[in-house]
Amino acid sequence: MSNKVFFIAIILGFIFINQKTYGQEEDSLKPHYDSIHWRVKMNTGFLFNQASFNSRWTGGGVNSLGLGTFFYYKANYQKDRRTWDTNIELQYGFTDTEGIGFRKANDRLFLDTKYGYSFNDKWSVYGALNILTQFAKGYEYGEDPTTGEETAKLISKFMAPGYITTSFGIEYDPTDYFFIRLSPFAPRWTIVTDDELYLTAGTNYGVPIGETVRTEWVSAQLMAEFNKEIFENVNLQWRYTAYWNMKQPINETDQRLDITISANVNDWLSTSLGANLLYDKDQIDGLQIAQAFNLGVSYKFQNYRKKDK
Repeated sequence: MSNKVFFIAIILGFIFINQKTYGQEEDSLKPHYDSIHWRVKMNTGFLFNQASFNSRWTGGGVNSLGLGTFFYYKANYQKDRRTWDTNIELQYGFTDTEGIGFRKANDRLFLDTKYGYSFNDKWSVYGALNILTQFAKGYEYGEDPTTGEETAKLISKFMAPGYITTSFGIEYDPTDYFFIRLSPFAPRWTIVTDDELYLTAGTNYGVPIGETVRTEWVSAQLMAEFNKEIFENVNLQWRYTAYWNMKQPINETDQRLDITISANVNDWLSTSLGANLLYDKDQIDGLQIAQAFNLGVSYKFQNYRKKDK
């Protein structure tokens, strides 16, 4: 496990221990949703899956162990017409499979922060900044056609690629669980800190060979998010993002859809099913799909009572 991931794991453990006391506070003693300017919500924990078989098991199978950790944090400020919203998502997971070894399974660092000024209770203008990258090195695995041995090509690492996007536009926010942003001006910087990564990751994520940054100035972005408890203890969250470089055909618009359905078994045990769909021609000419099912322990904290329905 890389130093970055180990450091993040220590931070999450520290937060988990130090926030635990505050999580014991009775919900009825917390301020009402509409009575405070700062609303903070956090969810952190660990995920795991495991399979093992003895030598007499005739059904087949491979011993494996999967572990992961996550940290989600939201802070929302609202006073008069001014708002400031910050969203942090950290994820890392791996699997260790007998005969194959250690493989990264999940890796994400996402930060979004937005300042807004409201015209009314549904419409506002905003300026936002978001950062997307990963913590650890990622590899593409294959097989040497001559020797039959496994090969591993380095295709990603921290800030290779990394995406920094600024956006300015209007937001429609009719409820506390859904919003849509439309930005006609959304400059983006694609960063590849390793100038030799193109040797194994051929497209170099759209960054010109020999350079480490690609800037897209004439661009537009659309983002929509839904996050709501659709049944008791069952939450649905999805986020859709479309990014169009106006110098390219509109059918080459980058698109990403993240969907997660999570359920709380009790106060500390939860399960989730998630899928990620990505189309980015600067990475590969085709649809990328990732899916994961997780069971784990989690800790949740928020400093306010839920909004009345």
